[in-house]
Amino acid sequence: MNFVLHGHAVSGGITIGYAHLVTTARLEVVHYEIPSEAVETEVRRFEVALHKARDELSTLRTHIPADAPHEFSAFLDLHRMILDDSALSEAPKQVIHERRANAGKAQKLRDVATDRLEDNLADRRFQDDEGKHDLQAEAPRHGRPIDRATVC
Repeated sequence: MNFVLHGHAVSGGITIGYAHLVTTARLEVVHYEIPSEAVETEVRRFEVALHKARDELSTLRTHIPADAPHEFSAFLDLHRMILDDSALSEAPKQVIHERRANAGKAQKLRDVATDRLEDNLADRRFQDDEGKHDLQAEAPRHGRPIDRATVC
């Protein structure tokens, strides 16, 4: 079967070979509510998935060539630490128990909650910074200098 791809070429000429589809689309995990009697099974399924991910990272680490940059192993270690973080490994279990959500939905709900928390913290920091600038602007009008160490 022959077909023609149209688009922008990296270089001139004709290429014959295998085509690979590369997409930036995110795969979505199916979200559903689980029956109360399946909660422990879902928690166990989540734990097995975490264990498999840890094993895969360990396997990848053993296959790093000796002459590879040390950043490769540091990158895998970082991802292992992320998997070991309780926000990723324990919080979704709590969501599974409380909301009877499947593991994918529990992870997504945890991500949304984390994003909201980060947004609130960023808003507070912005408001605090604005307040510091207001104090610094007002101080000279009242004849008192403000020590930057007490404001920042």
